[in-house]
This record gives sequence, C-alpha cells and structure tokens, in this order.
Amino acid sequence: MNFSYNLISQPWIPVLTKNGDYKNIDMKECLINAQEYLDLKDPYPIVNSAIFRLLIAMLIDIFRPNTSIDFENLLKDKYKENEIENYLIKYFERFDIFDKQKPFYQISDDRVKPKPALKMVHHYASGNNATLFDHHTETDGVGLKPDQAARFLITIQAFGLSGLSGISEKFTNAPISNIISFYLKGANLFETLYLNLVSYNQDRNGFFPSDERDKPFWRLDDPFRSRNIPYGLLDYLTWMNRRIILYPEDENGRIVVRKIKEAPGLRLDEDYIDGAKIHDPFVYYRNTKDGPKPLKFRVDRALWRDSASLFRYERQDEGTNLDEVIPIETVLNLRKLIKRNVLPMDKTFFLQAVGMASDKAKILFYRSEELPLPLEYVNDRNLLFKLHSALSYAEKISHKLFGAIREFARIATEIRQNKEEGEKKEKPKLSLDGEKLLNHLNAERFYWINAERGFLNLLEMLPKDDTAAISDWIIHINSSAINALESAIALAGNSPKFLKAQVHAAKILYGGMEKLNSGKENAE
Repeated sequence: MNFSYNLISQPWIPVLTKNGDYKNIDMKECLINAQEYLDLKDPYPIVNSAIFRLLIAMLIDIFRPNTSIDFENLLKDKYKENEIENYLIKYFERFDIFDKQKPFYQISDDRVKPKPALKMVHHYASGNNATLFDHHTETDGVGLKPDQAARFLITIQAFGLSGLSGISEKFTNAPISNIISFYLKGANLFETLYLNLVSYNQDRNGFFPSDERDKPFWRLDDPFRSRNIPYGLLDYLTWMNRRIILYPEDENGRIVVRKIKEAPGLRLDEDYIDGAKIHDPFVYYRNTKDGPKPLKFRVDRALWRDSASLFRYERQDEGTNLDEVIPIETVLNLRKLIKRNVLPMDKTFFLQAVGMASDKAKILFYRSEELPLPLEYVNDRNLLFKLHSALSYAEKISHKLFGAIREFARIATEIRQNKEEGEKKEKPKLSLDGEKLLNHLNAERFYWINAERGFLNLLEMLPKDDTAAISDWIIHINSSAINALESAIALAGNSPKFLKAQVHAAKILYGGMEKLNSGKENAE
C-alpha cells in the first residue's frame, strides 16, 4: 500500500469554530481562513503549543516581518492570500508524514529498534511516565490515526525529554520542554497568529546568531546536519530534537501507526538549553547573577501573582526597583502597535501560558493558564507599577500569614509535649510534630485561592479608579488572610489547649497588617 498523509491538505489541526464546534482542518485552511476559527483546541495544551510554534515559524518564513509597519499591515490583513498559497504549493511534498524519501519532521536511525508508537505520547503510560490522562500501557499496542501521529510527532520535537535511548547517546531536552511559553490570544485564530509574529532579521538584536542558512527544517537540505547552535530563529522554532520515523500500517483499509523508531536528534549547546542564551521570543526571563533564567511552572504558584512582571514592555522601568527582566517579545511588539494607534485602548487580549513540568524524565503535569491583558497596562508605566505594588502587598500579607500559622503550629505542639512530659520548654524552632501540623494546615493555599477571586476585579478597576481599586484590594487581601487563619485553626481542632497558640497567631497576623497599612513597614 502506498501510504500518504500530507499536512497541507489533510485535516489534522484541531480547532474551535465560531459555532462552538470542534473539528480538524488542514494547514492550508488554517492559514488562509484563520479568522473563521476561534482557537486551536487539542485536549492537551502542549500539543496546541507545538502546533502553534510550527504555524508561527511558517508565517515568519513567508512574510519575514521586520518593522512595525510590517506587523500593522499583517494584522490588518493587508497581504495576498497567494503568498501563502504559493509557499504551500512550492513545499507541498515536504509535508507528507509518510513520504518515502523525506517524511515530514522525521529521519530513520538504524541504531535503534522499532518501539510502540505511544512512546512519543507523553500522557500515555510508557517507560518512566506515569499515566496522566490515559490508561493505556505499552503492551496495548495503541494504533494512532494519521492526524494523531502528526500532532504527537510535532509535539515530541518541541517537548521531548532527556533520558536513556537504548544506545550510547542519550536523549536531551527539547527547547521548551520545561519552560513556560507565552502567547497573546486575540478574538480569533487569525488575530492570535498575527499578534504572535515576531521580527525577523539576521541579527535578531543579538538574540540569535546571524546565519544565512537559517530556515525551517522543511527547507533545509540536511536538517540533521550536526550542530549544537541553531542557525537562527526559524531553525530554533523547528529544532529537531528527535530522530524519529513513523511506520504506517493498513488496518482494514485505514492507516494506523503502531510502531516508531526514536533516537536522539540535534543536541543544543548547554548555554542554549531553556532558551537562556537564545532568548526565545515567547519566554519571560529574569536576569540573575547566573544569567537569564526562564520562568517555569510551579505547583504552588499561580501565574496571576506575576502578572505585573509578565505585562512588562521594557527591560527595566527607570526610577523603580523592579527586577531587571527580558520581557516577552510579543508584548514588546504589542506596545509598538499601541503607539502606532493600530489597536484601540479599550481592547483586552489574553496572555496564555502553556507548558509542562518534569523531573528526571518523568512528566509531573501539564498546565495552561490565561491572564486578561487590558491594553492600558502595555501603555502606562505608572499603571503597571501600581499593579506591581498591589501584588507586592498580597505577597507581604502572605508572609505575615505564614509567620502566624507557623507560630500557631509551634505553640500548639509544645502544649501537647508539655502535657505529656510535664516539662515546659521553649522551642523557637518547629518540632517534627510542628512541621507536620504546619504542612497539614496549609493556610497559604486557602489564602491564595481566595486572593485570586479579587484579582480580576483589581485588574479591571485599576485603570478606571486606582484609589478605589487599591482600597478594595487591600480589604479583600486582609479578609482572605483572616479567613485562611481562622480556617486553619478550625482545621486543627477546638481543643482548649490550642487557645494560647490561637491568640499568638492572631497577634502576629493583625500586627503585621497594621504595620503594612499604617506605612510603618514598607509595603512596596
């Protein structure tokens, strides 16, 4: 059987239609009629992220935007559809995932043996991976349909993890496997795609090496030519982390993929891992003494707490003590479009964060979060600073709450020990029982859950009436801390021996609030 599945003409990209339906479309339909669809909608966020980066790389390669005028014209749909069509026609044969000569995003490696296709699917139980969202195992021999195989092929090239490969050479982490990618989201897929285009030039403002060989992999004569530094932006966005090949089979007249070969692919130089030297345009970096560090997901921290930093459109705001950062490049471009009056100031976009966290080649979780981004914040430095100050206040109160709960746990466990041992001892440090009680109460978690409920109101109201917005925010934050403390104490039990611990804890929290609100302690 002559197997063929071309991504330009076959439906494999999952989208959400304006009618609220889900469907798969081909790449040509996605690029030509993007305004007819709301968003990419695979159930797994990292799949959407991988597809999105591929589409962005293609659009940058087609249009090569450089100036603010280029971005303005593209966003206003001032381009000819035949530019996309001509490009897709020219490279059509490069996009067949089962092509015998140059299958899309693949190359075979004879050093390795065939393995189950689910090896390239992170959320299936396979190897080190625990079952996240599915209960298949390697022995099930899962057969992937061509559209599924295409999506997971693209995803593993962007999110592949380091580990043993069965040969002397080990797998390495793909460029964005453990960092957060940030994408601007507009009213529809067209707006989303074009808001996320970034400038293309040979020097990339020092972010990428200057090399005329820079192309997406499908235009490279030898995409696996040995190198550990990308030729440039397009090479980086389509970096081939795996040498992988799909094996299609005929199953009752339909194509399935049950086996693949997988071996290590291109290896990034150590300085380029996590994009720390490259400065991935979709990543937010903090400058540290050890160099730029990309933001990563944490189980215990929601991204809205960093919103003031994520909305930054300058490396550092002069005259403030904000940390020096390397902002998200698409937010910088958004600022330029605002200055050119391309976008109305009353418009709100969303900043979508997508990524996963792993440990020792094991997937811990996927995450996708969205933050509203009113354009006022990308136009007014003082407004951004006020948001930063408001969030800083919430962090300060969180520290006061932790101190209060810690003191409650210390005194409560001391009471228990005194009763048992008949001896009064001061223990400034937590005992083992105290640590257990502190972790059990977990008051900070309840505090941040409640605090988040006031954040959207703060974000919306701050540009309209900053005084009232800040006042409401302080009331909400203080109330969240008090409720968290009371809930934690109730969770510990109602024994009279906890009364002393309760009094001390309340004194710490209320005293801390009074200092912050009176200005005796800097709430910046």
